[in-house]
Parts: sequence; C-alpha cells; structure tokens
Amino acid sequence: MKKTFSDFRSMLSGSLGNAMEWYDFAVYGYFAKVLAPLFFPTEDKTAALISVFGVFAAGYVMRPIGALIFGRIGDKLGRKKALLLSVLVMIIATSLLGLLPTHASVGIMAPILLTILRLIQGISVGGEFTTSITFVSEMAPSNRRGFYTSWSTVSVIGGILVGSAIGAIVENVFTPEQISAWGWRIPFLLSIVMGLGIYKLREKITESQAFIKNKESGHIPKHPMLIALKYHYKKMLLIFGLLWVFSVSFYMPFIYLPTYENTEVGIALSKSLEINTIALILLLGLILITGNLTDKIGRKKVLAIGIIGYLLFSYPMFLLITSGNIFSVFIAVAAMAFITSFLQGSIPAFLSESFDSNIRVSALSFSYNAALAVFGGTTPLVATYLIQITNNPMAPAWYLVVAAAVSLVCLFFLKETMGTKDSP
Repeated sequence: MKKTFSDFRSMLSGSLGNAMEWYDFAVYGYFAKVLAPLFFPTEDKTAALISVFGVFAAGYVMRPIGALIFGRIGDKLGRKKALLLSVLVMIIATSLLGLLPTHASVGIMAPILLTILRLIQGISVGGEFTTSITFVSEMAPSNRRGFYTSWSTVSVIGGILVGSAIGAIVENVFTPEQISAWGWRIPFLLSIVMGLGIYKLREKITESQAFIKNKESGHIPKHPMLIALKYHYKKMLLIFGLLWVFSVSFYMPFIYLPTYENTEVGIALSKSLEINTIALILLLGLILITGNLTDKIGRKKVLAIGIIGYLLFSYPMFLLITSGNIFSVFIAVAAMAFITSFLQGSIPAFLSESFDSNIRVSALSFSYNAALAVFGGTTPLVATYLIQITNNPMAPAWYLVVAAAVSLVCLFFLKETMGTKDSP
C-alpha cells in the first residue's frame, strides 16, 4: 500500500506541471481573435489572425531547442532538475506575457516582445512533457505503465480544460470592450499561482531509480543526444512521422476549432468554448480508459484504432461542424474526443518504452518536440491558410486525413513496446 501511494504521488508530481504549461499555451490559442488587433492591428482580419497563429507556431520552433537543453539536463543531471527548471521558466515567461503592453502603447515592440516570450515558453514546454512521461514511466509498476503514464496526457488535457473554462468565464462575464482593454490578461496572470504551487510540490519528489542506477553504474553518456542520433535515428524518424496525426488531432479539435467555429461557421465564441470544455471533460476520462487498455492489449493496437478513426471519420465530423447546428457541432467534437483518446492514452508509454534509459529523455524529447514543432504548433496556421487559399472550409478535414495516412504507415514499421523493458 505504501509503495502504491508513493508511485501515485510521484506520478501526480511529475504530471501536474503539464497542466500549467498547457494551460498557458491553450489560453493563447483561445484568445487569438482578441490578441490579433491588439498586437497586429490591420484592416485584414484574416491576416491579423494568421499573424497571431504565426507567433503561436513560433513557440513550437523553439521546442526542439528546449528538447536538446532539457534532454541533456534530464539524462545527465536528473529528471527532477529538468522538471523543476521547466516550470520555473514557464512561470516567468507567462507572468511577463500577461503584463505586456499592446501595439497602441509601444508600437512594433509589442509583437516583438510577444514573440520573444512565446519563444521562451516554447523552450520550457520542449522539456516539460517528455521529461514528465519519462519520470512517470520510470516510477510506475511495469504492468501498469500505460495507465500511469496516461496521467501525463490527462494533466495536459486538464490544463487545457481549465484554460477553456477560464476563457468561457471571461467571455461570459466581461463585455468585448472590457476583454479587449484588460480582460485578456486575467487568464495569463492566474497561471502564476498555479506554477508556484507545482514548483513547491516538485521540490519534494525523489529522483527516478533508473537515473540513479545509471549514475551509480557510470552509464550516463557524455553526449546523450549524439548517442541517440547515432544508434536510434531510424526509430526517431518513424516516431516523428507517427506523431503527425497525434499532433494535428490534438490541436485541431481543442485549440483551433473554437476559433474556426466562430470565424467560419458563425457560432458565438462563448458557445464554442462551452462545447470545447464539455468535450475535454469527456476526453479526460477516456484517456485513462485507453491508457489502461494498452496494459492489456498493447500500445500499437490502441494507437492503430485512433489513427484509423481519423482516417475514416475526419471528413464526416467536419461536415457536422460546418452545418452550424449546435447539437451537430457537439456530436462532432465529442467524436473527436473519443478518437483522440486512443492516441493520447497510448503515446506516453509507447514513447517512453522505445528508448534506453540513459538516453531516453534526449531521444524522446527531440523526436516528440520536432514533430510538435512541425505539425502541432503549425496546425491553426496551416488550417487557416488552407481555408484562405482553397476557399473551402472543409480543407482542415483533408489535412487530418493526410496526417492519419502517413502516421499509420510509420506505426506499421514500429515494434510493440509493451513488455519489452522490465525496468525502463
């Protein structure tokens, strides 16, 4: 019983940082329409929106750099040190973002400062999620690794859920004028308290036994990233491709869609955020179920279900959304939550079990963050651009289909990981 409690406490401490990190990123996405005229004033609303989503994507450009920095820290100095530092960096960047002057006050410096802070946030997130799933997988019982690591993605969804809920509250409580004047700052400043609480909690966690064993036995490489690239580059490339649909299927429904439903379908942003919040609650529970399922039937089978789901149903789900009927939109977003849960519940254990413990954080972080930089953070930008050049609101659905097809091919060439490493 004591060991079980200790495992759960380590899992909770390792996972919670994701909630704050992704709360901050989600809030930016939700308030893109509000931020656009404040930081990129232009008569062309689409161009302003693309500029805001471009800065959103810029944060992801720094994620591979963050992966290199925190991967090295995690593999050489310990998972705990990397987890503490990533949260601290995010607290500082987000606090400053909530205090930024707008274009009306400082002119061109406003978008420049916004971009710089987003880049810093990108570095932080580049080390957070992958270090957390590494830490949790190494602390979890081997036969429950799928379930325990699924809490890492649950915490991500939890952060986005809180961001969505706060966004809905701000949209419903304040007038558009108040939100534009100062209300948009509230969600960013609220993250300070959350971040400090998580930092204090992480100070009390113990280092993973896998890292301690590597350190005691002298199996810590001088340059873990170089070792990973030399001996595991093929696997890293396949995982990069596998993560295309994982990335797009997350950012399309739960970050981009509220803006899409508002600008393309004409649904009130407050209503879109409410639907998004309900779907995220549904996704929370489903991830734990699919994570547990991977411990019974394997990671690859669960992954395949999710990928094939998007391959077959992306177009029908977008047809429902573009109908403009609130009930149809809810059914479509709920269906996306169901399909996405198979990806979110299985990816953490699959990734953490794919690499040896002495280079795990480096190899995993770089593969994951390179994919998220190319496919994830660019999703709102690509979707908005595709609609603009094709004049077709269904364009994002076809983007999802292509991502699913490529990822399915990559999954075919990757081996099942469940049971392959008794002590990750």
